Amino acid sequence: MEKKNFIENIVRFLNEAGIKTEIERVQKIYTFYLELMKWNKKINLTAITDPEEFVEKHVKDSAYLLKILKGKKIKLMDIGSGAGFPGIIVKILNPDIHLVSVESVLKKCNFQKYIARKLALEGFICINANIFALKNIDDINALVTRAAFNVNELIDLIAGIDIRNDGRIFLFLTDAGDIKKIKQGNFKNKKLYKDKILRYKINNKDCRIIASYKIKVLQQQ
Repeated sequence: MEKKNFIENIVRFLNEAGIKTEIERVQKIYTFYLELMKWNKKINLTAITDPEEFVEKHVKDSAYLLKILKGKKIKLMDIGSGAGFPGIIVKILNPDIHLVSVESVLKKCNFQKYIARKLALEGFICINANIFALKNIDDINALVTRAAFNVNELIDLIAGIDIRNDGRIFLFLTDAGDIKKIKQGNFKNKKLYKDKILRYKINNKDCRIIASYKIKVLQQQ
């Protein structure tokens, strides 16, 4: 896919999805793709190398988060972010979001830091750590993960992370039954309230779900 077609494909999708952004930001996504492919030849960062598949499974999937990620002064923690999905795509399309990316694989974390410098992304840090060993990041008010955690791991994860009282959680899920299981989980000093559910398709066939929850921090007994 040529640069022109790559960019036009993303712009067309963003317009159809009602996501507003500037063309310069879409061009940064193209640069992101080129750099990812260069690094991928030396170290394994992603199995998705075809440009059309990259747009469908990485760009579109990540960008849909912006449909429900609303509000000012968002400090978003992307957990298990890999080569930067969904966090860096979201950050490119909305530079006002402060992004904290947590990735346990050092080479993937190094790539994220490199691409952030390459694209001049301000308000971004990448932490090379296992999320289950990371208990507190100041002022985080939104969590997101697109990684393959099972439901019990997600519940433990949410229970162990300190987050402000007005926080929100965004989970990419494929099983609608997980939505109810997560809401009913034991979160110690937190209670989750289902906020919004966004269902959409990529490749015009694969059903995806983003489940959004509001957090209420309970008073300690």
